[in-house]
Amino acid sequence: MYDSRDAVGPDGFKELPEITYTYFIPAADFEFEPKEEISMEKEIVAEENFSFEAEDYLGVEGEVIQYLSAGFETNPYEDAANDRLGFQFELEGPKNAIKEGQLVYQYATYTKSDDFNAKPVSIGCSTKIGAPLATEIFTYEGYTSMSSDSSTVADRTVSQQNSEEKAKKKESYGLVQELEWYSFFDEDEETRVQPCVAIIEYDGKLNSTNDIFGTYNVTLGTRIYANESDTSPKSLPEQSF
Repeated sequence: MYDSRDAVGPDGFKELPEITYTYFIPAADFEFEPKEEISMEKEIVAEENFSFEAEDYLGVEGEVIQYLSAGFETNPYEDAANDRLGFQFELEGPKNAIKEGQLVYQYATYTKSDDFNAKPVSIGCSTKIGAPLATEIFTYEGYTSMSSDSSTVADRTVSQQNSEEKAKKKESYGLVQELEWYSFFDEDEETRVQPCVAIIEYDGKLNSTNDIFGTYNVTLGTRIYANESDTSPKSLPEQSF
């Protein structure tokens, strides 16, 4: 038990004695059944992309493109399959600007355009280039801007951003199982793409009366951090639609 996060031993912690014991795991007396895959139908309801001169924002020649799509996954034939809402981000740009080890933080804030009582929701997708298992999805509920010059974003690391408005786990977006959604790929010898997908699963089926349906204003942005400790990322300008 350490006195603090930065404590070092032996004066910085108290230790219980080690215990060594043996245990036996018996052979299983059952047979595994094949996993039944649930096939979901996908429907894209929004799709936008924005391009910029990479030299203006990332300091290298070429073009950089920020892409976002949103949609639903449903299974109308299986009552036990919950409906899902998902967002797919993609950053495409020169390989010498999107390098292994960097963190690509892609975010979107959406709010209902006709409901002033509904709080905006922001989704942050953090991927470490070349390390898809290090992907994190952050969800925020509140009116604080996620732009680079926001008071809860500027001079903070990725994990520290807007910690004041982080949503509870049951209200948050999460990861999908397939690692390819978080693994970069090279479009050609000069161009690299870093995707990220965030989904939220509903309890049951969605219908036309669900609060999620409506018209939204969306703000999209991207930052590239050198590493987990970086507080001065390179940023693309926010775009709204």
